[in-house]
Amino acid sequence: MTLPHTRRHVCFASIIEGNLATRERCESALFARLFAAGIEISMVAVNDVGCALALDECDLDALGKAVKSLNVALRLRTHCVRVSVSQRGVDPPLPSISSVIGAMAEAGICFVHLAAGTDDLSVLVDERDAGRTQAVLAACVVATPRTAA
Repeated sequence: MTLPHTRRHVCFASIIEGNLATRERCESALFARLFAAGIEISMVAVNDVGCALALDECDLDALGKAVKSLNVALRLRTHCVRVSVSQRGVDPPLPSISSVIGAMAEAGICFVHLAAGTDDLSVLVDERDAGRTQAVLAACVVATPRTAA
């Protein structure tokens, strides 16, 4: 049986490099500093706008130190919860992204971030929506039909 896993006290950080010519070097330096500080990051997205990641709120001071001398703009959203479902072995297949987005919209829950891979799906939401998000993801997993192998 696939059940949602919840991690509380999560922060969402959006980072935008100020100089496009050195952006890749700046992001490389940032992630090297985060690794050296032992900061566990998840839900990473790097695109032409910048990078975004989720980290534990207890690591905010270390994040601040990591970006201190870099030419970046940092935007933080605290008091978030990451709710994840993953597929292991013969578990039911993960729900489609469209069904999760539709179910979350129907429940009136706003995303902070969504990340999906081949065997896991995670959503970041405000703390106040944690319980409802768990219920929505659990219902989406149950509603996902099994396919014959």
